[in-house]
Amino acid sequence: MFEAIDICYQRGGRRLFAGLSFKLGQGQALYIKGENGAGKSSLLKLLTGVSQADQGDVLWQGKSIRHDEYAFHSNLLFIGHKSGLNIHLNALENLAWYQRIDNLEIEQEHCKDIFKALGLYGFEDIPVGKLSAGQQRRIALCRLLFSKKRLWVLDEPLVSLDQSGVQLFQSILQNHLMQGGMLVFTSHQELMIEDASLQSIDLGDYKTDSSETRE
Repeated sequence: MFEAIDICYQRGGRRLFAGLSFKLGQGQALYIKGENGAGKSSLLKLLTGVSQADQGDVLWQGKSIRHDEYAFHSNLLFIGHKSGLNIHLNALENLAWYQRIDNLEIEQEHCKDIFKALGLYGFEDIPVGKLSAGQQRRIALCRLLFSKKRLWVLDEPLVSLDQSGVQLFQSILQNHLMQGGMLVFTSHQELMIEDASLQSIDLGDYKTDSSETRE
């Protein structure tokens, strides 16, 4: 249902990776590995349509994401390395803004339960710019608990999370996969996902230029 075909990408005259292909179906996860500067974040931007590959294509339901952007983006939740939060808004206002994009409303009682589970209860009315990096990351990841999107693409989702946050987040991901969702992610920390549903790609295997590059 989600597929990359012979992806090639270069930056600053240097080719970061080439010949990259994969297929991802319901209940499957793809772990993107690579050293700093290998192009992991660049690859996620290609896979989500933020940027375009120099060669190859990305397909959703057998169609190029460039030719049917609405169908693809209506099924996509992308959380990048940064939180994507407005620091002047509080947690509830940030989440409500994202929900309105999908024509959905936030249920206040549901939010309270989620904030309690994530250790955020009592902080929901504070502008997120005054919260710690770990608290901001938890708020960003709250979007996963509200999301009904089928494909989650996450860039370093464990950044700034403590051990309890990591464990909770892993259970959220596993539940998403058990319900038939799909996941593409990068992480410097190991995620405990059942091997049967996990694929991996090391960008070092697709490197065609030995020159030093940076993300």
